[in-house]
Amino acid sequence: MTIFSRLILLITIIPSLVIGQTRADYALLTGNTNIIWEREIKLGTHNIPLSETGVFNYRLPLDKAASYTLSHQNRNVELFLSPGDSLNINFTKQDIVISGTSEKLNNALQDYRRHVLKNSSYLDNYNQMVFSLPLHKFNDKIDSLKKIDEKNFDRFLKDNGNLDSDLKNKLQNEITYRTKFYKLLYPHNYNRHTHTLPKVKTNYFITITKGSFNHPELLSSSTFVRYVNLYLDIQSLGKYKFRS
Repeated sequence: MTIFSRLILLITIIPSLVIGQTRADYALLTGNTNIIWEREIKLGTHNIPLSETGVFNYRLPLDKAASYTLSHQNRNVELFLSPGDSLNINFTKQDIVISGTSEKLNNALQDYRRHVLKNSSYLDNYNQMVFSLPLHKFNDKIDSLKKIDEKNFDRFLKDNGNLDSDLKNKLQNEITYRTKFYKLLYPHNYNRHTHTLPKVKTNYFITITKGSFNHPELLSSSTFVRYVNLYLDIQSLGKYKFRS
């Protein structure tokens, strides 16, 4: 083999070796929290031990970007993590503080979640008024809340260009299933507030949930899981599912 051929071979091999050595297949999460009763912090299905002072340091195996919920005691934060990310999450402050490689996106996600919570709190504050409405007026009210969610989502997209397609689809689906969740609640709450049966068709719940269970990938969404659990609870009531 000539010297020139050897040089060509080295030029071909060396970049591959470097890439193979530097390619991250994990995300690093560090942070701290106040221990009251739980000595572990949860990241999805991963249980992360805490030090005596509430510090954690965890290397999450990760081959593609994905959403995870990090939770401790009665607090949680949704994170979008990519291979190579390094994030620090501080649970000790009044507002959870996120810093690190993808802090802009993850802090924007927290701000978006606050807008979602503010919009959904309308039903908590005016539960009796909204759920006592006739079905068509109730649907109008829920659809108006959905439009606010969609405007908040459009603003989030505008402020965070080149958003990962999986994250985008997840947030869009959450709007859909949050709306469906509210509609599943209607018969029970209408009966509770008015002491009369709601004027809905017998296939009301089937109509709302049609096509909902063909997307197992949505099981990573707490919004979708909450919706599915409510539907199963309602179905377990049998003939009493339209009553409170």
